[in-house]
Amino acid sequence: MNPHDGNRYTYEDMAKTPGLAASMGIPVGLADVAAVLSRALDTNANSVMEATFSEGVLDVWAMAASETRAALLLSFAWGAREYGVYEGQVDGGADDPAYVAAQALWAHAREHVGTSEEFLGVAFPSLPLPGRAGAEATEMGFDLEEEELHTTLMAALLLLAPVRQAALAKAAGTEPH
Repeated sequence: MNPHDGNRYTYEDMAKTPGLAASMGIPVGLADVAAVLSRALDTNANSVMEATFSEGVLDVWAMAASETRAALLLSFAWGAREYGVYEGQVDGGADDPAYVAAQALWAHAREHVGTSEEFLGVAFPSLPLPGRAGAEATEMGFDLEEEELHTTLMAALLLLAPVRQAALAKAAGTEPH
């Protein structure tokens, strides 16, 4: 596929061909990874567990720069502040490391009394990310152990899923009043 002809690579394409995005001069950045995660949730009926294990999703998460993962975690936490975190969608429930991580970031966002710019930082997505939430998101984003990449991916999906569900409900005109 030629990225200039209007076609988009799927996360399966990117995962099956290591270095594909970089070889085409396409950075695996914020919008790319967010789109992959959103698509994984959409194609798996908003199931965090199924989206986490969708072919290629973990590979795309791992290919993204550590700064990208950190910025997405912080951004998703801000977006989820009105909705909470999907506790029931992880095997370990409230004790699951992904849930604990997502819950911690969400709590920081929920407790923040300022603006999104103050929470995310005026130089977002550039590091350093501000505050305790920024430090925690950065620590998670820079952890490259395979098990931790899986945990942070699931945490990102736990934060993104309720936001996606609310957006889909709003688009369908079924959002609660």
